[in-house]
Order: sequence, then C-alpha cells, then structure tokens
Amino acid sequence: LEEHLKSHGSKIAIEDSEKAEEKKHVCTVCNKGFKLHYYLKLHSFTHTKEKPFICQQCGKGFITRGKLKRHIETHTGLKKYQCHICYKFFTRPSYLRIHVRTIHGTQDYNFRVDKTWNQFGTEYTA
Repeated sequence: LEEHLKSHGSKIAIEDSEKAEEKKHVCTVCNKGFKLHYYLKLHSFTHTKEKPFICQQCGKGFITRGKLKRHIETHTGLKKYQCHICYKFFTRPSYLRIHVRTIHGTQDYNFRVDKTWNQFGTEYTA
C-alpha cells in the first residue's frame, strides 16, 4: 500500500511540474502565468491600457495587428463571406455562422471566400 501511495504522489508531482512548465511566463503585476511570452505581452496591455495598433481612419487602438485588421473591415464594408444556401454576404465568418444557424436552421457551415468554398477549414475550388 505504501508503494502504491508513493506512485500516486510522484504522478501528482510530475503533473504539477508539467503545469508549472506550461505557464513559465508570469505577469509581475498580478502573477498570472502564461505558456508563451507573447501571451504575457498581450496580457500586459490590460495593465498598461496600451493599444499600439491604431486605426488611421478613426483613431481607435488595438492590442494586436490582427484585431486592427478585422476592425478596418468595418470601415470598408467589405463582405467576403458568402452563405452557401442563399448566397448572402457577410463581413465576418462569425456573422455568417449565426445567419446559417438562425435563418436556415442548420449547423452546416459552408462559406465562400474569393471563389473558394470552405467547410470546417477545408477548401473546395468553385
């Protein structure tokens, strides 16, 4: 029984050390841990309120270039995601997903971007 308990103890210690390794980048302000330094850097913006990526059109700031890029699409009105059922266009894949679920009553999610049909990350040339 003693050997059996020891084996569980070492397993728990190994799991704890693996979790500690997973979050080796720790915020000096709130002690929250992150797996990657990049995530820690993004998190640090919550403390500094810094938003280094600024929209040239409206002045709104963002913490990542990707979020700025997505925001810029709101100014252009570009709708590049097309429903495979009714062919209506949307600015974001999430808006298309909601449309397909609520209007067409299905979870089947195909969309068209630049003459290519996509289904769950798989591409089909139109």
